[in-house]
Amino acid sequence: MKKGFTKNEVRKALSDYIRTHAGTDRLPPLRDISRDLGVSIYLIRKHLDAMQREGILQTRNRIGMFLTPQQSQRQTVGIVFNPEWANPYIDFPDIYAGVISSLAQRFYLIRTLSFKKLSDLPKLVRSLGLTGIVWIDKTAVNLPVLMDRISVKHGIPLVLCGQNLFLTRPFGKTTNTVSLDWEKLAKLRADYFVAHGCRHIVYFAVNSPSLKLFRAELAKYGIELPDEMVISRADELGPRLSALRRKYPVDGILVDGLAGFYENLFAFLHQHPDIRPLLSIEDNPQVRNQLQLYPDIEIPFQFESWRDFYFRMGEQAAAMLERAITDNPIQPSEKSLFEAVEPNFIQWKNHKKQGGKQL
Repeated sequence: MKKGFTKNEVRKALSDYIRTHAGTDRLPPLRDISRDLGVSIYLIRKHLDAMQREGILQTRNRIGMFLTPQQSQRQTVGIVFNPEWANPYIDFPDIYAGVISSLAQRFYLIRTLSFKKLSDLPKLVRSLGLTGIVWIDKTAVNLPVLMDRISVKHGIPLVLCGQNLFLTRPFGKTTNTVSLDWEKLAKLRADYFVAHGCRHIVYFAVNSPSLKLFRAELAKYGIELPDEMVISRADELGPRLSALRRKYPVDGILVDGLAGFYENLFAFLHQHPDIRPLLSIEDNPQVRNQLQLYPDIEIPFQFESWRDFYFRMGEQAAAMLERAITDNPIQPSEKSLFEAVEPNFIQWKNHKKQGGKQL
C-alpha cells in the first residue's frame, strides 16, 4: 500500500483517481490503477465492486468498467469552512449536513476543502475542477475578498451560507448569500412574549448579535429590557435570577446561549417551583436530553429546531448555487427564518394579521 494511505483513505483516493483519469468515462485498467495508487489489486477490486453496487460504476462485457451516465454528467462543487474555525464539523454539524444533503440531492459531486490561507483556495478550485462553492461562515468580514478572488477573477459561483452574515454586511449589498433573518426572528420572539402577556423578560446569552434587535422590537410594545436583565455567564444564572426576582415580577425568559445556560436554568427552576415564567429556548436534542432530568418543567417550543432550520437553509444555498452555475453567477441574497410551531402563538399571529387585538 502506498505510504500515506490508510485503509480508510483508499476509497477517497480511488474516487479522486477515477474523477481525474476516467477520460470518456471509461476507467483505466485495474493494474494501472493499482500501480498508480500503490494499492493492491485485491483492495482496488474490492472498492470498485462496492462502487458498482452503489450505482456509481457499471461493467460492460469485454469492454471494461465505466462511470454510470448519471455520474459522468455530474459536476463537482466544493464546501468550504472559514479556516479560522477550530472545530467546524463539531461546532456546526447541522448546517454542514444540511448543505451536503441538499447538494447531493442535486447529484453534485461534493468535495470538502481544507486550507490554511485564503490565497490557497483558487489553486484548489482549479486543481479539482470545481464548478461552484458553498462557503459556510458566521460573518461576512472577508466577503469582498472572496467575491473578487473566486466569483469575479476565476468565474466560479460562490454562495455564502451562515447565521450572522447580514449583521456584519448590509443585506442589499451582499450577493449570493443565504443567512438567518435576525430582524424577523427578533420580531417573532418579541411577539411571542407579548402574545402571552409577558412584561419583565430576562435574557440569557453569550455575545448574542440578536440582543439589540430584540430590545428594539420589545420597545415597540413599550417593554424595556434593561442591562441588569441580561445575563451573559451561565455560572451567574442562579444568583442573578434570584436577585432579579426580588426586584421584578419575572414572567418571561429567553435563552439564546450555550448548553450551560439550559443546564443551570433547568436546575434553578427545579429548585424554585414557585417561579414558572414563560420560556423561549432552542428546540434541539441536547436541550431535550437535559430537560428529561426535570419532568416538572414544561416548556412550549415555539420555533422549529435548529437542525430542521439549517437543513432548509442548506436547501436554499444549494438552490442558489444551482441557479448560479446554470444561469447567472450573480444571484440576489436570501434571508431564512425559523418557522413557528406552537399552535397558540400561530393563532395569535393570524389574529393579529387580520387586524385583531391581543387574544
